[in-house]
Amino acid sequence: MWKRRITILFVIALFVVVSLALIPGQKGKRTTVAEINAAIKAKGAGWVARENKFTNWTIEELKAMMGTFPEEISDIESEYPIKVAGKPPKPPTGLPESFDWRTGGWVTPVRDQVRGICGSCWAFATVAQLESLILIYNKAPGLDLDLSEQFLVSCDTSNNGCYGGSLYNAYNFVRDTGTPDEECFRYSATDELCGSSCGDWAKRVERIDGWSRFPGNIKNITNGIKEAVYKNGPVSCAFSVYEDFFSYGSGCYEHVKRTGPFLGMHAVCIVGWTADGCWIVKNSFGADWGDVGYFMIKFGNCNIGSSAGTFIYTDSN
Repeated sequence: MWKRRITILFVIALFVVVSLALIPGQKGKRTTVAEINAAIKAKGAGWVARENKFTNWTIEELKAMMGTFPEEISDIESEYPIKVAGKPPKPPTGLPESFDWRTGGWVTPVRDQVRGICGSCWAFATVAQLESLILIYNKAPGLDLDLSEQFLVSCDTSNNGCYGGSLYNAYNFVRDTGTPDEECFRYSATDELCGSSCGDWAKRVERIDGWSRFPGNIKNITNGIKEAVYKNGPVSCAFSVYEDFFSYGSGCYEHVKRTGPFLGMHAVCIVGWTADGCWIVKNSFGADWGDVGYFMIKFGNCNIGSSAGTFIYTDSN
């Protein structure tokens, strides 16, 4: 008799577990926009969350978009190594209170990695920086330049395509190999074979001469990034993403607690800053996300500036 009761209890328990698993939204339940805005208001943060194309995505789908690997500084080789330890750099002099490379047309249009679930942000941020530097070097604001992110996703074997990559590895790739125009290898948001690129890609690539990282740690590199952005051009980097970021609508983002889990590292491109302490950042979620594809984020928030690199470009390829 007792064996029969145990069997019945086991069946009931199993039924409950299976039933819970089948309830929509039970696994990885999303935080609503209303809940995020309430948390923003409670903290007194200066941004607004809005519904967008990510509103109905699952937590697992959002995580898959976060494709940047954190760097181990000691394991990375750079053609222009900079000592990381030691005193932080002195605040630069002669910089404006605010600055924006978009003014005058020195930043190419916002691209969209969201044509499928692909963690290719590391490729988009790297290409965004390279495109701007080409415009700046050639004194060609507004130039219709569109380089291939898919070439990095498919051909950079030091990284893992849609499953993520290291920004430092990507910097090395555009130094050693480069990337051709979009027409040569169009973005597919897949791990398409490298051989799918155009046959004459080697004659069509743009590459950098070198790159360097920033001295100090994530807590004291703000001034260094400011100086690099102002004197050289936009800077690609990574930051820690929580669920609330996907609902960004406007204002200066800062993560607020109790608005969803940590999802991973995301790569973006800093194009300027505001007088009130916010980076102006080009994202790769399309122009229908955020502030026409851009967002602002408080200096130092969510480790913004991680894996930052500044490029050396002289059109020598």
